[in-house]
Amino acid sequence: MEELKNKLREQKSENDRIEFKSKSLVDENQKMQLKMEKKSNEVHQAQTEKVQLENIVKSKDQMIDTLNRQIDQLREDLKSKDLEQETLLRRRHEEDRQRELQDKNDNIKLQHDVEYVKKQKLELESVLRTDIQKWRGDAEAAERKLRSSQDELKQCQNKLQQITGELETLQRTTALKSNHMTQLDGEFSSVNEKL
Repeated sequence: MEELKNKLREQKSENDRIEFKSKSLVDENQKMQLKMEKKSNEVHQAQTEKVQLENIVKSKDQMIDTLNRQIDQLREDLKSKDLEQETLLRRRHEEDRQRELQDKNDNIKLQHDVEYVKKQKLELESVLRTDIQKWRGDAEAAERKLRSSQDELKQCQNKLQQITGELETLQRTTALKSNHMTQLDGEFSSVNEKL
């Protein structure tokens, strides 16, 4: 009888231990699920940042193309103006000196404008190149962060799958132990009735 009682106490202690471990695994499972949700949000945010940076780089590239077209147009305008001035000089060689001087001044002003625009273009291109390098660096960092988050998410999924398997095994073991305890209780009752 005492041996049977000891067995029952041992079985109960084993069941309590299994129940505690099952509860711990359930808590860990919930924590891992929360971590997976957080990592999923980080992945989505990193993807959004990457798209935004790519759009900014594309916009700046388009701006540089527009500036190049404007410079080309100014060069064409200057060339056309030079041709126009040469024609006027040939036709109006005897015209008033003041008009000739005014035409020259106009040409000088146009050349200064072209030089000013060229200088602005070079300065802006330098700034844009620096910005684009920074944006590309940020885009690469976002890509690395995205890959890291995806790796962590995969690890969390594997860990969750492992914990789920362990939890299912423990639940099956608990059921078997419970059935065994029920059987021992029956035997104990039978012994008591006989006594």
